Amino acid sequence: MGFIYLASPYSHHDPAVREIRALKAADAALALIERGHAVYSPIAAWHHWCGFKGLPFTFAHWRPQDEAMIEASQELWVLMLDGWEESEGVAEEINTALLEMIPVKYVDPKTLAVFNSPPLAA
Repeated sequence: MGFIYLASPYSHHDPAVREIRALKAADAALALIERGHAVYSPIAAWHHWCGFKGLPFTFAHWRPQDEAMIEASQELWVLMLDGWEESEGVAEEINTALLEMIPVKYVDPKTLAVFNSPPLAA
């Protein structure tokens, strides 16, 4: 297994929601790294820098960076946090991966179980 790009929802009008999403993405990335995976989470990497440096929090701003990292990855994993299905950024990340023929998998945020397709809602 190679380098994994961990996509997760982030953008939101409420800064508290962005903070929670960033913490959950960072926790998941760390747990996956501790399991032996090579993981890059753009949210874990850049969330705090946006706050410190006043950089935009929008996917549109980060798109070129994200696309380059997706293209360098061997797989894209989607962390299925609340809002992932509505996230325009996650949809764009999945689309970029598919266009590059990079496999997309889905990660349960509670168990970190990995699926080849999103589990059906209960």
